[in-house]
Amino acid sequence: AAARRVAEEALSASEGRLQLALEAGRMGAWEWKIKGNRVFWSPNLERLHGIPAGSFGGTFADFQRDVHPDDWEELRRQIESCLQSGQPYSATYRIVVPGGGIRWLQSFGRSQPGSDGTPEKLVGVCMDVTERKKSEEALGES
Repeated sequence: AAARRVAEEALSASEGRLQLALEAGRMGAWEWKIKGNRVFWSPNLERLHGIPAGSFGGTFADFQRDVHPDDWEELRRQIESCLQSGQPYSATYRIVVPGGGIRWLQSFGRSQPGSDGTPEKLVGVCMDVTERKKSEEALGES
């Protein structure tokens, strides 16, 4: 019982450090279980999308609804390539937040194979790069 308690305390401390790192980096974590089409977002990722913690619908279509329509095809292509090749992906795209605002996110992900070798899930992180994009645009205009 004592060993289990120590392990639970260590896990809780590790999760706390991860949440702090995600918050400091304006990042959120995600996981897409392909079979069953379940998508899990950390509360930080929900905040980046401008929605209250616990309110994300939990499907790939729910995620797709937030992606700017002009960026969807390229993002979808990146995800498909990751699933087919097994190579990690990185994509930068816009999301439309409630109220119509635009944020830029950069996402890093990789597939994880199931026991049969086919992709079982994709896992990764997103970070808000809106300020960087605004700075790049301002430099481009000057």
